[in-house]
Amino acid sequence: MSENGAERMEAVEDCDIIQEGATVVLQKFNYMRTHVLNPKKTLLLGRDTVSMSGVVGKKYGTTFEMVSDPKNKKQFQLVEANEVIDFESLFLTGEGGQDNRDLEDTENSQKLSREQVEEMRDSGVSGKVIMEKLIENSETYQSKTKFSQAKFLKKKAKKYHHYIIFRKPTVRLLIDILYKMDPMKIMNLRIDSLSQILNMVNVQSGGRYMVYETGAQGIVVASLLERLGDAGELVHVYQTGQPQTACLNSMGLHKSPLLKTLNISHLRSLEHGKNIIFNHPKSESKDAENGAEETSDQQCDKTSEKDTDAEPEKKRIKLENGTKEPESENSKESEENDQKKPVRMNLRERSVEAFNSIKAESLDGLVIVCKQHPGNIITYLAKYIKPSRPFVIYSPYKEPLMDTYMQLKEARMAVMVMLTETWLRSHQVLPRRTHPTVLMSGGGGYLLTGIFVQN
Repeated sequence: MSENGAERMEAVEDCDIIQEGATVVLQKFNYMRTHVLNPKKTLLLGRDTVSMSGVVGKKYGTTFEMVSDPKNKKQFQLVEANEVIDFESLFLTGEGGQDNRDLEDTENSQKLSREQVEEMRDSGVSGKVIMEKLIENSETYQSKTKFSQAKFLKKKAKKYHHYIIFRKPTVRLLIDILYKMDPMKIMNLRIDSLSQILNMVNVQSGGRYMVYETGAQGIVVASLLERLGDAGELVHVYQTGQPQTACLNSMGLHKSPLLKTLNISHLRSLEHGKNIIFNHPKSESKDAENGAEETSDQQCDKTSEKDTDAEPEKKRIKLENGTKEPESENSKESEENDQKKPVRMNLRERSVEAFNSIKAESLDGLVIVCKQHPGNIITYLAKYIKPSRPFVIYSPYKEPLMDTYMQLKEARMAVMVMLTETWLRSHQVLPRRTHPTVLMSGGGGYLLTGIFVQN
């Protein structure tokens, strides 16, 4: 095996290992959440306090059992589990009753009181033992039907299933977590709508794409970067002060070399030939009109400009011409210099880099996922997309997309323009009880797709 192949294998193995400071997805039964791993701190998972020590160095997908800490009975330690106990396979063994017509829902059916159960939990009794006690002291469990018994076990497993799986963050897991938490945090974007966006815009490795995303926590940008792999380019256009990078940080894609960020206000300034990195001195005509000395505020501005913007003349010429600086021999020093720079200065430099890239060569596709009306946005960004290239606009409401549809038709900017609604219905698939789920989402938003043409 070549040296490059060996290095890639080592990099892949490192990616599969849980590291300190990494974002992981914790799954306890059907409950999932993200967590930035710190082995020195504890995590409050529901009513349980769990110590995170002993997790670093294990592989993603490892299952841990919550074992009571002998020093602190109210705190759990994580021990790698050899096997996972399934409550249904363990306790659902009898035939059960024929029906539930004679059962009465009363508090007297369970002999154990709430105080006794809480005492067992506080004393560090395992979830399996608690479930055994609950079933033994239930007067109605054995007479319930098998379906009712399975429903009872599933309900109790949410509390007493003491197994946690550490999973690596993926687009599917993150969008499920965010959608269950609050669908409007990601603009009601479901996984099926996201898959259609990737399909319609024909995202593939080696392509160059532009994404205008605001209000979706960076999930669309992360999904496109994941699809691009190791080759290509993605320009993220945003409107607010800083781009949303929650999902990018969770997946570790915020430092991807394929990602370029571009503030739309910076884009307008760069199109007009303004230099957003270096502030130009005031013209002599303005000084003549004012005819006064500089104020103390102006002097403070100049001193701050010297502190933050003082760079060699050669670097200034290179940035204005759009050429890249030669990479320094010591990458750590360059990273430290970037960290010392003000945040706004870094964002401006990235905007200049992205603008030079899209100005040199047009892109292969456009994705718009935003809360604003997309009509003016698509007409403004269309000039940076090659002809005969696809575009996709997502909105949780159909009215803005209907207006944009008419706008594109009147301007003759696109062909094969279609407005579609995504609809998904999930089903429960179990023996003798397969049916659509009772609770389902009302809608997954609307998509406006088409292909750009030259008028």
